[in-house]
Amino acid sequence: MVKKLSEKPSGYFKTAYSNNFMWFGLYYKKDPYAYAAIEILGVFASLHTEIVMWSHNIARTMQIDWEEIKFICKCLGIKEMVASNNDVNDKRWPKFIRLFGFDEPKPILVSRQEI
Repeated sequence: MVKKLSEKPSGYFKTAYSNNFMWFGLYYKKDPYAYAAIEILGVFASLHTEIVMWSHNIARTMQIDWEEIKFICKCLGIKEMVASNNDVNDKRWPKFIRLFGFDEPKPILVSRQEI
């Protein structure tokens, strides 16, 4: 079950985010199994997730919930979704994102500077 949240879930998504985010709680039975943040950038969006608990049942539930999130994004005019992972050595990442229909990860170079 997907529930839209009015604000960032307490204790999650430690990095400061802009006001362009929609926050969601994802629930298995009554308990949250993940939190999702969708950053809207015009017709593009960036997916951010914080997994709270994991199991095979939750993986199936997450696939169903992802379809609901995609529907919400389509209604907002979003045409393309991006997901990224800061850990380039994470061997589970390709399998995880394929659960949601994302392509294989692409190698990209990103540079960052704190100001």
